[in-house]
Amino acid sequence: MDDIKKILVGINWPLNDDQKDDIINRDALSVSILDDINNNSKFEPIGILISISNGLQIFEKSNETLMGFELSLPGSDQNPGFNDTYANGNVNSTNARASSQKDPPGNPNTTETLQELIARLESSNNYNIVVGGAIDSDLTKRTVEQNRAKYGNSALGKYQIQYNTFKDVMGNTSLTFSPETQDAAYLKLLERRGLSRYRNGEISIETFAYNLSKEWAALPKNSSNKSYYEGEWGNKGLTTWPTVLKAIRNSYN
Repeated sequence: MDDIKKILVGINWPLNDDQKDDIINRDALSVSILDDINNNSKFEPIGILISISNGLQIFEKSNETLMGFELSLPGSDQNPGFNDTYANGNVNSTNARASSQKDPPGNPNTTETLQELIARLESSNNYNIVVGGAIDSDLTKRTVEQNRAKYGNSALGKYQIQYNTFKDVMGNTSLTFSPETQDAAYLKLLERRGLSRYRNGEISIETFAYNLSKEWAALPKNSSNKSYYEGEWGNKGLTTWPTVLKAIRNSYN
């Protein structure tokens, strides 16, 4: 079973009155349920996924409604069904932005840099955005660990970086999730996808762009304009292949 990357579990128990009253506030409810998981929950295999909202996944099994979370096994990546250990951004199953575009927009003559393109697609250039579109003005004031306590492994910030990914590339999760910290993590993500190798001529621009598509699912993997994770959890490419190549060239001549 070493190849198992992730499991989905269902928690089948009646919500208390406080949880019912808080049903609209998915973030708070998510934290409450995660506390129940950590303390003493009984896990059951889940059935059919019927909805996703801000980190909370609702499932249906027989005639029961179950609530569940996507939980990582030790050493797992962040996305079920894929072997890419560096996947990030809108691959996250709770991110609805990936299905917000019917046709992938793009401009092969764009003047955007790669950083500007990724930030626009992932967060509309907002350092305080939470996956799904909510704005948390305190996101950049908390430490990475404090944000994890509130949002779990959800994608956060300008580059929609998940906690596990941040920990992989930055190590120190006691850092404040400031704009400067997010920018530093972004550069680390580029580097592990081959930035130096591209700039040194060791890999082609097409290979580098393909590698980036594994990191941010909004980016297409090739001229098909399809995401590396196309169709999984609603993901799709949100721009075109020529646009990505031009943005890379704009950044690294």
